[in-house]
Amino acid sequence: MLKPHDFMSFGKNQGKVLAEIYKYQPSYLEWAILNNKHFKIDIVAFEKLPTPTTIGYKKNHFINDINFKEETNKKKLWDFISNIDSTNHFYDVDEIKKMISEGFEIDVFNEFKFPKHIVDYNNSK
Repeated sequence: MLKPHDFMSFGKNQGKVLAEIYKYQPSYLEWAILNNKHFKIDIVAFEKLPTPTTIGYKKNHFINDINFKEETNKKKLWDFISNIDSTNHFYDVDEIKKMISEGFEIDVFNEFKFPKHIVDYNNSK
């Protein structure tokens, strides 16, 4: 089980300390949990860290209950689109840090908890 002081071993944030990824891009850790069967983190240890400073974080980003092969209504499609974390797709931690230093608006959290579906999937590994 990976701890905050461990390093990311793959992907666009390879070589970064996981605590730094958590601080600026927790959705990348969520993506890694869902897409790499060997990637499991100590959720409790991460949630004890200072609250992340993110841009465009959406806690429901990885919930997709739309079947694109079937017709869907406009509200369901809009809900899906409005929950997309576009920052996670296009930027790595260094680019997010640069955007924050340039004055991009950051997300403000009183506290940060990984979404339940992420915690459940992580813990099932």
